[in-house]
Amino acid sequence: MVYFQITLIVLSSFLGVTAIGNILSKFGRRDLLVHFLTPIIFYSFGFVLRISKVEPLIDIGYYFTDISFLILYSIFSVGIIIGQIKYWKK
Repeated sequence: MVYFQITLIVLSSFLGVTAIGNILSKFGRRDLLVHFLTPIIFYSFGFVLRISKVEPLIDIGYYFTDISFLILYSIFSVGIIIGQIKYWKK
């Protein structure tokens, strides 16, 4: 059962990244794929480790899922701060 869940998570992550890559390539922004790809890979890897039955790997899985959240949070925070810089100069 665990192998089926791992396979399902890996396939859904691959399909999600492929869909995001296709959408970004239509807009000519393929360079943004790295910003979407990194948190998805970290979260998927962490979740796969969390559903394993090995105790140390479960802890590392929680670490990776938390890291993926922090990456997304920092990307959006930096984007908001950089977007407001032009208003700070007034």
